[in-house]
Amino acid sequence: MASRDVHTEKFVCPECHAEGNVTLSENDYPFMKRLDLEVVKFDGSIKQANAQNDKLTVICSECGSAMK
Repeated sequence: MASRDVHTEKFVCPECHAEGNVTLSENDYPFMKRLDLEVVKFDGSIKQANAQNDKLTVICSECGSAMK
């Protein structure tokens, strides 16, 4: 069974400067073809956090903009 790496990333909205954190889980080994990225939890000013096809999308709950 593959090992999983869990880490938290901070996001800031470029429009209203609201902040939030997203905890992610992904394959731990760099030789894996896919990261198999998963959102474990999110908090702060984040309305939505989705991982699809190893791409993360985070939406601000204050103004609805994509967070970076």
